[in-house]
Amino acid sequence: MVWLRSTVDLKGAENRFLFSKSMNSCPEHGMRKLWDKYGVEAFSFEVLEELKKKETQTEEEFSEDIKILLELWQEKVEEGEGYGRED
Repeated sequence: MVWLRSTVDLKGAENRFLFSKSMNSCPEHGMRKLWDKYGVEAFSFEVLEELKKKETQTEEEFSEDIKILLELWQEKVEEGEGYGRED
C-alpha cells in the first residue's frame, strides 16, 4: 500500500512523521484505519522525487510544481508502476 503526500518542506514532514511514529500516533486522520490494522512498523517515510525551488520561482509557482508532481506520482501508483496498493 502507498500513501502519497507532497510538501515544500521535506525535512519538516519527515520529522513530523518520525515523531508520530515514535509516539505510535497516526500522523494523518485519513490513514487511521490502516495504521490501526497494520501497526506503526508497517509505515515508512520515503522521498520518491525531489524538486529544488528555482531562484526565479515564487513560492506559489513552486507549490504548484509540487502539486503537479504529486498528481503524476498518483497516476503512476494507480497504473501499478512498481508501487503496491491495498486490495
